[in-house]
Amino acid sequence: MMQPHSLVVHAIIIIKIVMKGKVMITLRKITKDNVNAVIDLSDTLSAAQNELVAPNAISLAQAYGYMDLAWPRAVYLDETPIGFVMLNKECKYHDSETVNGAYLWRMMISADYQRKGYGKEVIRILVEMLRSEGKKYFKVTSMLSEGSPKEFYEKQGFINTGQMQGDELVLFMDL
Repeated sequence: MMQPHSLVVHAIIIIKIVMKGKVMITLRKITKDNVNAVIDLSDTLSAAQNELVAPNAISLAQAYGYMDLAWPRAVYLDETPIGFVMLNKECKYHDSETVNGAYLWRMMISADYQRKGYGKEVIRILVEMLRSEGKKYFKVTSMLSEGSPKEFYEKQGFINTGQMQGDELVLFMDL
């Protein structure tokens, strides 16, 4: 009979074998060890992209101010930080009192890692996590100017509601 420790080691070996040849996207807490790298990722975006998403430093300041709502995470490709994502996991649907959804408050992938499927994988991970938490919907808003991520979100399954939240289009996904 295998000991519990050897079962864990065996499981890790199996996971490594299964993952061999595949990159691993993970979402990790922002810590003193990665905060500067996450902030610096904003510098990789084009001027047009910087018009569409707040700098990560601003997002992290907002996360601090809204600790009860914000869920900020660094996006890692294996051991390299390549992006940032922040959710509001206690989101109300429009003006109702229903609080069973999440809002994708911010998402960015470093310029060098865009158009490689990593953003798609981040959305997949988030959807899986939110479903496991019993969330019923997932909302995102998008500017409509040049370089807008609207089409990206639609390809991931978000539906264009035609509604505007300020100057941003609301997209919605039933979970």
